[in-house]
Amino acid sequence: MRAWYTDFYGCKADLCQYLNRETTRLTIRDPMGNIIRRKEYRTWRGAKIAMGKMGDCWKNDLLKA
Repeated sequence: MRAWYTDFYGCKADLCQYLNRETTRLTIRDPMGNIIRRKEYRTWRGAKIAMGKMGDCWKNDLLKA
């Protein structure tokens, strides 16, 4: 499973759950595209919680109209 998000300040986040579903990688980039955080979490939920602590008002890019 994969999802992309953008926060209020223009930072981008990318969640990637591996095929074995045992880990999820979170990558957060600043507005210039530089990686500021890349870490693997045991669950999708854990990665989303960490993402929420790293930015404000994350919006799912696939749900934008």
